[in-house]
Order: sequence, then C-alpha cells, then structure tokens
Amino acid sequence: MYLHSFAVSRKVAGQGIGNEVISFVRDMGSAQQRQFIRLDCSASSKRLIHWYEKQGFYFVDTVIVNSKNMLLMEMSC
Repeated sequence: MYLHSFAVSRKVAGQGIGNEVISFVRDMGSAQQRQFIRLDCSASSKRLIHWYEKQGFYFVDTVIVNSKNMLLMEMSC
C-alpha cells in the first residue's frame, strides 16, 4: 500500500490527525493483507523524516525523482 500526497494543515498540527491517518491506513492495509505501507519524502525534510520514524517507518532506499533526492520509507501493516 502506498501513501501518497499526505499532509496535515499547520493550522491543526499537533492534534494527532497524522497519527490517526497512519493508523487508519495501516489497518486498511492489514485488512487487505498488504505487507507494508510505503511512502517517499524529500531527503532534505529532516523534521518530516523524524516524524515518520516516530510513527514506525524506516528507511529503505534513496532515489532521485524529478532531480530531487527522495527517501523511500516503509512500515509493516
């Protein structure tokens, strides 16, 4: 399962919405017998990478997309 174009408005940041969305997607992936949730994010977004790691995502690979370094990350469903 691939999580794409995920963002929470800064106006509501810190309310746990991101955690809830990740949990929902993880449950949905599990129900569909998916092994992983995968995503990519900019390699320069250290704060975002740290947040994803806190949610349980881990680094898989680095790729270049449209001339930008991107990290591929995943977590088990």
